[in-house]
Amino acid sequence: MPATNQNFSLFVGDALTVEITVSEDGTPVNLTGFTVKWSTSRLDARGCFSATPVIEKCSNESTLFFVDILNGVIEFTLVDVDTESLSPGNYHHQLIIVDGTGNPTVVTIGTMVLTRRLNNTC
Repeated sequence: MPATNQNFSLFVGDALTVEITVSEDGTPVNLTGFTVKWSTSRLDARGCFSATPVIEKCSNESTLFFVDILNGVIEFTLVDVDTESLSPGNYHHQLIIVDGTGNPTVVTIGTMVLTRRLNNTC
């Protein structure tokens, strides 16, 4: 069962580092031999989301990193270009781990809230 309501917010064009600990019943999961993928997709007014992600971060593409592999801690950074072309609103996000034999498991889900920035002309 995935950890639910793992929500966070940021402004369009901002950078944000996200750290997630993968655990099962409160015990950290050793991620040795796993591939990890985080993705997000726009939520519509009905709460449905597209199966096509607008942002992806993957451990095998060096866009998501193991901070403490033995204790299930991963980290990725959303950089300005990841969100600058996206519309403000709610986005469904999920973290999937894939074991060495190719079995995927969704371990974290939630909402990423993307907010418009004020125009600063200073």
